[in-house]
Amino acid sequence: MGSHDTFSKDPDQSIALNSLEGIASGLESALQAIKKLIVEISNGDGYQSKSQPKDRRQARDPGPREFLRATIEDVNLIQKEANSAFYVAIAEIAQRSNIYTEINQLPEEIMLKVLTDYIELSGPNVRRRNTDSRYAGYPSRIWVELRQVCRSWTNKITNFSSLWSSINLQWPLRFIDLHTKLSRSASLQVWCPATDTFSTTSVFHYEWLIGSIHRMTRLQIHLPLYLLEDQTNRALEFLSQCVIKAPVCALKTLAVCCDDEVPYPSLIPDLTPLNLRDLRLHYCWAPIGLPATLQTIHVISRSEAITVRDIYRVLSECPMLYSCIFDVKTRPFDHSPSFDAVPCDSPLELPRLRTLQVGDFPVAHIEWFYKQIVVDHLSSNAITIGSTSDPASPLSLPDGVREYASQATCLEIQLPQHLRYVLKDRFHHSINIPPGVQHTDVAHCSILWYFQTLAHNFVSVRRLYIQNFLFRESTDWAQAISELTSLEKLHVSGFDVIALLMALRQADYLRNSGLHTISLDERWSWSRREHRYWGAWGTVSDEINSTSEPASVSMSVEEALESFLLFRSEQGLGIRHLILTYKCDADFIERCRSFGTVVEERIEEQLESLEGEPLEFSFTED
Repeated sequence: MGSHDTFSKDPDQSIALNSLEGIASGLESALQAIKKLIVEISNGDGYQSKSQPKDRRQARDPGPREFLRATIEDVNLIQKEANSAFYVAIAEIAQRSNIYTEINQLPEEIMLKVLTDYIELSGPNVRRRNTDSRYAGYPSRIWVELRQVCRSWTNKITNFSSLWSSINLQWPLRFIDLHTKLSRSASLQVWCPATDTFSTTSVFHYEWLIGSIHRMTRLQIHLPLYLLEDQTNRALEFLSQCVIKAPVCALKTLAVCCDDEVPYPSLIPDLTPLNLRDLRLHYCWAPIGLPATLQTIHVISRSEAITVRDIYRVLSECPMLYSCIFDVKTRPFDHSPSFDAVPCDSPLELPRLRTLQVGDFPVAHIEWFYKQIVVDHLSSNAITIGSTSDPASPLSLPDGVREYASQATCLEIQLPQHLRYVLKDRFHHSINIPPGVQHTDVAHCSILWYFQTLAHNFVSVRRLYIQNFLFRESTDWAQAISELTSLEKLHVSGFDVIALLMALRQADYLRNSGLHTISLDERWSWSRREHRYWGAWGTVSDEINSTSEPASVSMSVEEALESFLLFRSEQGLGIRHLILTYKCDADFIERCRSFGTVVEERIEEQLESLEGEPLEFSFTED
């Protein structure tokens, strides 16, 4: 007791000591209970388990089976009481120790915000890395584990109503009831799988939804392909109820996600009466009306039912939109429905719109669409353009896009079907090439053909970034690059990029006289000991041997680079800065210096860290 008195002045030691004494007391009680049990069994006077009711213990003498099972029950009871002493002690000490953690030094509001962010980042969407519409917005109960940290955290989390406001109607009923109760008056976010919720046998789920209309601010409905007709009708009925009860309906975010295009043309009723801010429709469509309060809309579809006129209607009905994404992929353009190209009276002003994505439509449709709108404030603009049915027909950018392209300072080409450009104000616009576009001549469905056709629009491009480059058609690539007359910096990443430099040695391709920096990333193709020019699979490429550029195959990488640098230098168009992804020989660096070229070596890890950055960071500034 002397040591106890010494420690009692320290609250931490007092708590630890009292907790340990509680364990000791619990173990002593367990020991006494075991000894008592031994005595009772030794006496053999009609022993029955103490965990059984008294009248049942006295009913009759036990047989062998009853005797052994009764013994097990009593031992389990003693074990639970002993374990309880350990649990209580650990809880007391853990709660005290957590006082000294940094997170518990924060104000409660900030601490709960940290926990909320942790829960969101630890949810299934992040762990799955899955963009499948079925899992978007899927509520997780991972935060329940945090209640086990200590009693203090249990109380804080239990009393934090917004943590309980996310409900998955696929959960057991007791979980739904618990969340409904502990969320109190907080706004509800509900994930609703139709197979469980809208079944005619699931009375509880449907009634719960109807009763929660005034509290639900976010609702996601998942409709699988195998949904029965009565379940579909019930889902439609519930959405109609939301519209009917619009004055009290709290919905701000609605997502209706199907596994594939539904077999009926309209799934969504007229949503105009609702005060929605965000709407996501995956493989379904709302052809009637949308709320004027919408700020974001994201539509995924593979149906021809959606046209550019529908997108224009959405922009007209929803003036508050700042993000409008239509990821639409129609059938081949030869079978596209007829399109009335009569323009509207005046272009539609869209001062709030910042993000616009128009799906896979024929060029004529996109041309019409961009004549009907004014998009001066777009920070992100993406279109998908396919060629005309005739490969010989000219391909051009819509007028509304061409103006932006002429102002682009950086251009990225990512094979096989992505072209992105950056404006001076760092706005990002992109042009996607649909993979389904095919012609008898395969060259007319490659991004190279699109680049060759559209390159003259990018009159202000100073930086060009080519990803996933392949050695094929190097001469055609060189010709297209030469159209960028303002080009200053070129970065090429991919296989056998030296073939491109060899093609650029031709005098016909010197129109970009301002080119002074080249960055090459051939991380899969370098042989770091011999620096030989290899193909993608570690051997000299047969395809290059069969082209008109066989000379480069017999050269080492360094020899090819020297040849290119010498050619540019002799033309008075020397390259000042060369960036490579392998360790160069000192002699090679010195020879490059004689051409006026400074060689910089960047290891793979450095280059990889740059890939996700904006294009401006692909090169060091002068």
